[in-house]
Amino acid sequence: MNKYEFKATNLIAEEFDKVEIKYGVDSFPGICCVKAGYYIDCGPNVTMLFISRDNDNDVAARIFGLVSSIPENKRDRAMRVCNDLSADNRYFKFYVNDDGDVNVEYDFPVLLPDEAVGRVAVETFSRAKKWINNEIYGSLMKALYSEENS
Repeated sequence: MNKYEFKATNLIAEEFDKVEIKYGVDSFPGICCVKAGYYIDCGPNVTMLFISRDNDNDVAARIFGLVSSIPENKRDRAMRVCNDLSADNRYFKFYVNDDGDVNVEYDFPVLLPDEAVGRVAVETFSRAKKWINNEIYGSLMKALYSEENS
């Protein structure tokens, strides 16, 4: 029996349980969201969301506000870094929204087989945690707080 409304939410929760990733699930009408987080060394707590809106497997993995409220005069620098990061990465896409927040996106394919959904979520979470902690956050901070051109 499924605990959550959508199939992908259940598959992700089951796999996170197996590999002992701590998570929570928020449910609203028409949306389920698996939330898992980690700390960046010398930085903020990051929460990755795995969002399902139906029983397809096209889960939206999102990190909102990796960096928040970037001042107008530094947004161009942040956008250049995000463009470079997106170009260098086959999976994650980075962008600066209208509020000056750096967000990260990854979308699961709709035809992803059920047996892969949980494993892909674990891999996505693990890759993001490692890559953002080891490279991404430092690149963004350098662009925002150094005098060098990025």
